[in-house]
Amino acid sequence: MSLCVVIGDDPVGRYMASQIAHGHVAASVIGLEGARPWLSSVIGSVEFVGVLEFGRFRSMLRDRNVKHLVFAGGVANSLRYPRFDRLALQYLKRQRGFWIPHCYLQALQDMLSDKGVGPIGLNCVVDICPELGLTSSLLADRHRGHDAARDVGAALGHVKGLSLRRLRQSHIVDGGRRLMSGIRSNDLLQHFGASNDRKLAIAPVLCKIAVPPFENIVPATIGSDTAKVAIANGVTVIVVQSGRTIVMQKDELADLAARNLLSVLVC
Repeated sequence: MSLCVVIGDDPVGRYMASQIAHGHVAASVIGLEGARPWLSSVIGSVEFVGVLEFGRFRSMLRDRNVKHLVFAGGVANSLRYPRFDRLALQYLKRQRGFWIPHCYLQALQDMLSDKGVGPIGLNCVVDICPELGLTSSLLADRHRGHDAARDVGAALGHVKGLSLRRLRQSHIVDGGRRLMSGIRSNDLLQHFGASNDRKLAIAPVLCKIAVPPFENIVPATIGSDTAKVAIANGVTVIVVQSGRTIVMQKDELADLAARNLLSVLVC
């Protein structure tokens, strides 16, 4: 398998970089610009690309004869990189909006099929590092009997039929009713904490979903930072999907949940 991992600047990207550097994962690496300050010192001879340099990215995949591709975090953060090429501008015009990572992956699929660089399989980080996936609930005793499937259903029901640029992985749900959605969990939680919804909510839940049609490619991610922000903003339940969620700092998260009566439930 000719595997290539695209590494961005977040904990998932840093974890994948360490696994590759120590020989636990056999893969070539393409770095996103946001990861440049630290990635070069972890893995030598890394080529870097802007997330909106479609043409150059396609050429890199073709030259490496890549058959399987994994995006390891930080794609959204790389939007600060200002370079656009002709292919990216064409796609932006067609979509009338651009949201990372889902629109980017759709553009990548279009680009590969149109130019004959493939077939390239798009894989998920947990396919390569299954230890990052969460398959059972953490500290569920306080909320025994909570209907996690109802929360996930409310979030999935909201995104059903939405355009790619409006898709969101993070949702605040209360009693099976979606209150608000956002791209980044921490921003959403802080917004909820300062809103009237917090005062009126009975049992608010942060629900993280892997958004169709990319549920097998771009998993949701949680970690101890998410848990800290949730607790500070009145959310004591986090609901995720089994096998479609990456968990970083798992031991720290479990300890934080135990000390603060936070439940992490898997549907």
